Amino acid sequence: ACAVVGDDPRILLPASALTLFFAATAGYTFLLLGRAAAAAPLGVASVGEIWAAHVSEESAWVPELLSSALTWSVASIQAVIIASTGQEILRELLSTLNPQAPALRVEAFLTSRAAVLGAVAAVFLLPASLTVRDPKWRVRTSALGNAAILYTLIFTGVRALDGTYAEGGCFWKTL
Repeated sequence: ACAVVGDDPRILLPASALTLFFAATAGYTFLLLGRAAAAAPLGVASVGEIWAAHVSEESAWVPELLSSALTWSVASIQAVIIASTGQEILRELLSTLNPQAPALRVEAFLTSRAAVLGAVAAVFLLPASLTVRDPKWRVRTSALGNAAILYTLIFTGVRALDGTYAEGGCFWKTL
């Protein structure tokens, strides 16, 4: 993707290597976390509790804070992707339902980025954060976020391959 956007094929190999390095590091980290959780006493349910069981109770707040910051970051990224995708889908849906009606102020507000992002946060992220111990909500929000990221990846890939982002393409000047 970097080579297509940057129009420099030399970027592709380092970008791919860096992506693979970060993916391998994340995978290994989760493996170590799983092993630590398996070796911890029964009933340990959080990263902080695993840390307290193996390292120190006084500093157990550090992994809790970092885990919360990571979760917030991922949720924010997914919310923005879902909102961007949802904004276009909602705008298209409303125009399909009533194609003769001019764009109303209410419709413009409902399809605004702020309204869609707020709805995504209220409907998916807030319940997920309030029911952290209930894995059913995590599955729903994670599945929706992953679907939005996959949609964005496929959409961007198709546009990159069809020349939309290439020099002279319709989105070249927006890059």
